[in-house]
Amino acid sequence: MRPARFGDLVSVAREHWTEALQWSSVQGRLEDPTLDAAFERSVTVLLRYAERIEVGFGWRPRNPGFTQDASACADSLRDVLAFMPSDEAARAVRKSDVARSLMLGSEALGCGLDLLSAHFEVGRDGGLRAVTDIGREMTGSVGAKSFFGVVSDHSRQLADVAAASGRQELASKLRVASSFGTRYATRPRRQIMNAVLPEKRSQSQQVSRTAILREPGEERLPAKVPLLDGEDRNRALAGLKASTAWFVRAGTPSSARTWRSLATSTLMTCEISGLLTRMLMARARELGLAKEVQALATVEARIGELTEQWSGIRDLWRGVRCSSGSTLDSLAVDAGEVVVRLGRLAYADRAWRPTGGAVFKTIPPRALAPGTNGFGEITGAVTDALTVCRTSAAWGSAALGGPISGLVSPEQFEPRRERFWQSYQKADQAALDAETAMTAARKSLAGATGTPDRQAQQSFPNPANSRTAPRADVRPRNSTQRRGRSRAP
Repeated sequence: MRPARFGDLVSVAREHWTEALQWSSVQGRLEDPTLDAAFERSVTVLLRYAERIEVGFGWRPRNPGFTQDASACADSLRDVLAFMPSDEAARAVRKSDVARSLMLGSEALGCGLDLLSAHFEVGRDGGLRAVTDIGREMTGSVGAKSFFGVVSDHSRQLADVAAASGRQELASKLRVASSFGTRYATRPRRQIMNAVLPEKRSQSQQVSRTAILREPGEERLPAKVPLLDGEDRNRALAGLKASTAWFVRAGTPSSARTWRSLATSTLMTCEISGLLTRMLMARARELGLAKEVQALATVEARIGELTEQWSGIRDLWRGVRCSSGSTLDSLAVDAGEVVVRLGRLAYADRAWRPTGGAVFKTIPPRALAPGTNGFGEITGAVTDALTVCRTSAAWGSAALGGPISGLVSPEQFEPRRERFWQSYQKADQAALDAETAMTAARKSLAGATGTPDRQAQQSFPNPANSRTAPRADVRPRNSTQRRGRSRAP
């Protein structure tokens, strides 16, 4: 079976949008929020194409007329998006025939842009650079102009669907957007239409795809850091930060199974964050940092309150039955990786995962923060974890009136609605309180120096000193972690 080509994906998109036009011609005007959401998604994909053409995938066209047309097309599509209503709840419910066809078409176009983007990588200056013949063809004058026709043709086709479904103003705006590329509306060159994913893609190419597919106006997401057994501390910290960024950008969960999974993973995030904070408290005591111990104790208390709230949310979701067709969103993977990376900072097992056979032997506090400089990395990691916790709570608070109630049967949801509402609200506030306390603790730790003789003694311990060092309360205080047999790290 041959790999999918860019031309195949464009053809699939055209067929789906032709089907959408047929459905809308039969059904007429539809007062359907799912259709508005589908139009919004379709316009967003076209805008991403236009933005790439505007800068030629990093190439700056010499023809000022072409540059102006490409910029005008992108600006016009941005105006269309600003005009359209945005209803996140409509994305999660059953879609009409027209909306489903539009969404399938936009997904095909999005995959096409993803495919083409793989032929570029990010250069040292942060710009995109073609790394294949396909990429170089697209940045050439003829290739770029013919590629403009894809956006023009599909904008016009989307305008026809909008008009047939009774959205005349939207149709008018889309026709304006399509007009800027009319003179370039020739079939893209065969080499571009036959483009497939390159066999090998470097990490920098993966980053370029992220940059291209981000939402308009948003900062570039960091490259994801795949989990590796035995990964070192620096990789764990980098992976935690990347997963946090992707999680925050993901948007509200779209399935009951994801909400339930998120309740469990967020609870574990809270628990391990509390454990790391207690380990830092123990290390601060060893270094004679009395003021900082008190600041961290406040953080630990706030995280304890947050953990209590998420324990209640987890218990509420445990009582909800998910349908067999309910699947996990990708954000559940990011949330899970946050848990794993936090655990690998705290536990001696460098391949730690929260499984039934997991070993919960912690590393010594002095290994977590050998000197005062080490506090910054771990408090930063806990801060990222708290961001995940607060984002999850905010999603829950905002979604109770829409997405969640549409994903769970009334007989399951209604008896729990008030408890869900109170728990998510309290969790949101508790996360904010914990973040505030952590900010104060980080500020205090930034200026800490410790007692010189004790710091030297504890940072480079000898056997005699380690026997008399105070023991820290670093045991996991949770209900989800199970002790296994300890083994050497």
